[in-house]
Amino acid sequence: MRTTTPFVLCALFVACGGAEERPSDVLPRDRFTAVLCDLQLVEARINHELVVEPIGTIPTERYSEEVFERHAVSKEEFRTSMAYYGGRHEEMVAIYEEVIAELTRRKDQAPTAGYPRP
Repeated sequence: MRTTTPFVLCALFVACGGAEERPSDVLPRDRFTAVLCDLQLVEARINHELVVEPIGTIPTERYSEEVFERHAVSKEEFRTSMAYYGGRHEEMVAIYEEVIAELTRRKDQAPTAGYPRP
């Protein structure tokens, strides 16, 4: 019994173990957050353009591809990462809070942020 105790404890530690490791095909959280932030800006741009342009004339796919290129991320890497973080509700909520904070920071630093509104 005495010789099996360390093995049992080790097995329990592994089974209940600490933090789960992120798979290698999933973007690190900070990189995923940066891409998600830029994609939110793309979505806002598309929504703005839809006010004055017909839907078929807006290069929505190209806008997203530019974001992926800028971050050196493939669409598949982003989708895999979205599925991974999306399956972790609390972490995804925290990521979106970071996105909102970053977008707010950018808005506050925009050159027109200090101008009074009509």
